[in-house]
Amino acid sequence: MNYTQNFIDGLIVRFTYNSTAIEGNTLSIQENKEILLKGKMPNSNKDIREFYEVENHLYAFNLLDKVLLNNEDLSLNLVLDFHKLLLDRLVHDAGVFKTSSNSITGIDFPTSKPEHVYHDIKQWVDNTIYLIEHSDDKLKEIAYSHIQFEKIHPFADGNGRTGRMLMLFLAIKYTDYPAIILNHERNAYMDYLANQDVEGLTNLLEKTQEVEKLYVEISKITNTFREAYQKKPVS
Repeated sequence: MNYTQNFIDGLIVRFTYNSTAIEGNTLSIQENKEILLKGKMPNSNKDIREFYEVENHLYAFNLLDKVLLNNEDLSLNLVLDFHKLLLDRLVHDAGVFKTSSNSITGIDFPTSKPEHVYHDIKQWVDNTIYLIEHSDDKLKEIAYSHIQFEKIHPFADGNGRTGRMLMLFLAIKYTDYPAIILNHERNAYMDYLANQDVEGLTNLLEKTQEVEKLYVEISKITNTFREAYQKKPVS
């Protein structure tokens, strides 16, 4: 699908604000807009780490645009590349699988052991592609794959941000519309992960997709009016 630039700009801000806020980032949506669309660091005494968390999403979106434009498939390298971009300047091991055991805060199920991560992620990639491409309910398979990714928890840090970026990629690639987890839905989202509730997460994604479809249509209308105004003869 060809999105208007207005929609793309809004999507970058909406996704970044919500995904970072879920992880505790306190920058406002307006501050996100300043960083992502204007390249400005807002006057603020907040931790520089929060600015990096937001700015890194712009680089991840550049990669997202490239792989979608080239119609590339999900791959192990894409998983690593998204993590490397999203965690740049934040951790020493950006783009590298974990080397020690970890867990998901507030969720009580075991994650993959470090020595199993490479195999588990490679299998996750293959299974995800197969299940989505052979399913009549692609969004449900995307929700399932997201839960499985978070269960593996392949990185020492940044699994949520990377998993949601991968989910966004899959949603656009296979359903034409973005799927975003909104910050105010964080508690429900975490419950769905904890309970491995595919139906619940699918319903949550469906709700956000309906909103994104409206944004797409609004952006088309706005674009049409702008083009018409630009062609208006000067009297």
